[in-house]
Amino acid sequence: MDPGPSLEERIAKRRRDREQRERDNGGDGGDINWVDYSSVADRFDSIDHLIDLHGHIIGMGLSPDHRYVSRLAH
Repeated sequence: MDPGPSLEERIAKRRRDREQRERDNGGDGGDINWVDYSSVADRFDSIDHLIDLHGHIIGMGLSPDHRYVSRLAH
């Protein structure tokens, strides 16, 4: 299984992408329409997996880079 880029690499890529968008738009991004999902979707990570539990979650553990759920108590 390929773990993909590290958190540091993903943050650096997001920063470069944001700077490129700002250069392309000629501004600081202050006029972003946050209500229009399609215009802001590239600013967020996509969902890897959805865990649907019928109950209450009382605790969970994350991997050190916060990318993976390591345990889930419900």
